[in-house]
Amino acid sequence: MPPHAGHAKGTSRSVTAVAVIVATLVIGAVTTIAIMNRSGGVTLDLKSGSNSIAFNVAENRINFNELLECLLAEQLSENCKKLLGQSDANDSSRRRVIRNILQDHGFYSIPSDSAVIALREIKETEGTRAFIQSVRQLLYDLAGPFSRPATLMEAPDDRLLLALDDLAERKPSSPLLAKLWEMSLDWKGIFYPRSVNVVIEGDDTLTPKVAATCAGSVLLEKSAQVLNEQGDSGASVIISKSKPCAATSTENLLAGKPAMIWVSESDMETLLKGAASKNHEGLKGILVPAPTNFSPRDQ
Repeated sequence: MPPHAGHAKGTSRSVTAVAVIVATLVIGAVTTIAIMNRSGGVTLDLKSGSNSIAFNVAENRINFNELLECLLAEQLSENCKKLLGQSDANDSSRRRVIRNILQDHGFYSIPSDSAVIALREIKETEGTRAFIQSVRQLLYDLAGPFSRPATLMEAPDDRLLLALDDLAERKPSSPLLAKLWEMSLDWKGIFYPRSVNVVIEGDDTLTPKVAATCAGSVLLEKSAQVLNEQGDSGASVIISKSKPCAATSTENLLAGKPAMIWVSESDMETLLKGAASKNHEGLKGILVPAPTNFSPRDQ
């Protein structure tokens, strides 16, 4: 069990309990006043914004837990219909009004879009710090909505890296950063070398071991091992020249879409050895890129 899992669950149970207590008190306070001033049943008026609903409670003594359960029920049971004096109540309108009243007092149904919005907009203050830390603990523990393997599946961009940069600046010895560094030294995990598909063409203006690709490509200024499609012939190159063409995006490269590269005629001859095609144009191949300064320098 993660070290703070018990605390997180305890917090969740406490919040739920408090929500029920407060909801009961809110509804109960109105009902109690009405009962104190009438000898028979009461009319319970509930309103939130432009939405309102009324119930003619026939009883002169009410169990607040039972009342709350009926007000939040998906469908009214026969007992609830009798308690609330409703036989054909609009269930969705009733639940909407009750939930809006609870939200007006800072309590939300989970799961719901409104709860997500409220959580997104919360600011860290002295009063909210402990709660925010408990929510962040869910991420650390990869619990709840952050559970693996879908933890980062909806990540739309690279903003998470900015959070890692912030961590590196404020706590460079972080265990998370230390592990990432270890993995990068051994090219393990997310740092494992990836190959991408390429279409290779010869260019007699290039010198051996120098290659070109489209301007703006992530492959520019990288060293690389280029192989023909069979993987039986290869050439080491530095992709240092650019061509006026549309570059394949990084996302498309990782999805398998090929990039265009050009190599010298001598490197092309090497790649064509054993290749299925002997055409100097449009040879399919594989490229494994690496930082230019990663290659060992000649001693």
